[in-house]
Amino acid sequence: LYLQRLDRDGNLTFPLQGMAASTEPQPSSLVDWSMIAASNGDAILVFTDSRAGSDRDVYALRVSPTGDQLWGATGITLSANDNFEAAPVVAELSDGSFAVVWSRSNQAPVQPGLMAQRLSASGVPQYAQPLVIAGNGTESPAFSQVIASDNGAYIVEYLRDTTSFPSPRHLRGQKFDSAGSPQWNAGTPI
Repeated sequence: LYLQRLDRDGNLTFPLQGMAASTEPQPSSLVDWSMIAASNGDAILVFTDSRAGSDRDVYALRVSPTGDQLWGATGITLSANDNFEAAPVVAELSDGSFAVVWSRSNQAPVQPGLMAQRLSASGVPQYAQPLVIAGNGTESPAFSQVIASDNGAYIVEYLRDTTSFPSPRHLRGQKFDSAGSPQWNAGTPI
């Protein structure tokens, strides 16, 4: 996984081929990834790789404008299990922390769902374990977005169910406080 930084005039600031952000093993595809510019100009990347086995797990990197990897050379591990996890997305929150959301596919005995983790500005996970924020055991939510809200809260929007091709594709949303507790509609997604 390589990263390139452009200045405001479109000039490369890293070597021509970019900097190696992660040299960990990759399966046949990244199965999506997300990158944002933090308010101080650092790049925050969330992605999957197979460094811990043949399945995909989720990792996060913070890279300064000078190329320093601020969360360590291999980044922060957000998930480490035997489940298929994909499509992480990230947002910087109003308190300077980061919310990361990704999908977990159904692999018995684990139920499918959307997972969430907050990272402090220094990359420390804020939840003891990633939270399951959507999925009732029969649905397989996916294709999420995470949006910063007030007081370190965040809003997640997603498709309700991608279990099979004809599954209903209703768009859902929920606001979570900084502790990961749902805030809207008595906890029922809208």
